[in-house]
Amino acid sequence: MQGTATATNPTSIHRAAAGGLAFRGVSKHYGIVRAVDGVDLEVARGEFLTLLGPSGSGKTTMLMMIAGFTTPSAGEILLDGKAITHLPPEKRNFGMVFQGYALFPHLSVFDNVAFPLKVRRRPAEDIKREVGRALELVQLTPLADRMPRQLSGGQQQRVALARSLVFTPDVLLLDEPLGALDRKLRTEVQIELKQLHERIRTTFVYVTHDQEEALSMSDRIAIVRDGRFVQIGRPADLYERPATRFVAGFLGESNFIKGRVSGAAEGGFAYAVNGETFRQKAASIPAAGGEVLLAMRPEKIAIAADAPSTAINRAQGRVTSWNYFGSDFHFTVATASLGQLAVRCPAWRMKLEPKNEMQVWLGWDADAAVVVTDD
Repeated sequence: MQGTATATNPTSIHRAAAGGLAFRGVSKHYGIVRAVDGVDLEVARGEFLTLLGPSGSGKTTMLMMIAGFTTPSAGEILLDGKAITHLPPEKRNFGMVFQGYALFPHLSVFDNVAFPLKVRRRPAEDIKREVGRALELVQLTPLADRMPRQLSGGQQQRVALARSLVFTPDVLLLDEPLGALDRKLRTEVQIELKQLHERIRTTFVYVTHDQEEALSMSDRIAIVRDGRFVQIGRPADLYERPATRFVAGFLGESNFIKGRVSGAAEGGFAYAVNGETFRQKAASIPAAGGEVLLAMRPEKIAIAADAPSTAINRAQGRVTSWNYFGSDFHFTVATASLGQLAVRCPAWRMKLEPKNEMQVWLGWDADAAVVVTDD
């Protein structure tokens, strides 16, 4: 799917997508279980929004309510300001892609993609034209006559995408669509899917529990926990400035440091942990004497054999384990004041030979961590 559109302009199969979705106090209860608990949400036209959360968090239930397969217990779902809460799925003009592709094994690639148009009783000439454009969009034109069993997993997923896009849906819903692919192919399809979205600008609502997928593709991410939205924002904002301990721990790896505020310091505040004092940059200063919880990404910590001369914060420790991943090293370092810290260092910047039990120094800037709510 990489490359630019040709002179035939395959993106012409898409009109300006309607897209503007909204949840208004939407809930879904199964007996005493609140699968979705009174949520509000806005999805802009042409946006790529990902619902990210652990298994059982309610994200798939939300997607099924958007699709019309599940009816909310309370609240409204709107499309361009009009309620679609009780509109049947076939009346919503939404496309859907599943993890299992759901291709018809007895139909060719062309006929699989043509199926939604045949159900809509479109003329044969229109079907041929629209299917050709959809296959060109996902770069599968040469494979139109093949059967699904003759395709790779990635190619089958492209067929599923083409089938979901061929009838010009207002919204494309994707439920863990890359879960059946191996890691390398999953990464490739992530890139292709993002490029496809940028070309057609149809509204995408994507469900996953994979943080890497969410970070690499989305315009915004809505993190779901226990049927509610914990935090919604752009990928970089959520990663760099998580609001809660759950978000910091779920969206990547974090070190958590609990200290007691000593008072104001230049550009922020100072806090003490087990008799040692550290500094944190912050726009608002917590009350002196109160507890504070900070989250710090492992890649924000420098590791060296000698004490860092320029780091605002420093701690001495002992390497308890380390792993080499080609592009970087991952360390676990035991410190006297902060306990065990995870540290990640690019391999090309590594200036010491890692060994278990070796003494090291850690250093980090005052803005390396972020204050989070302990949830």
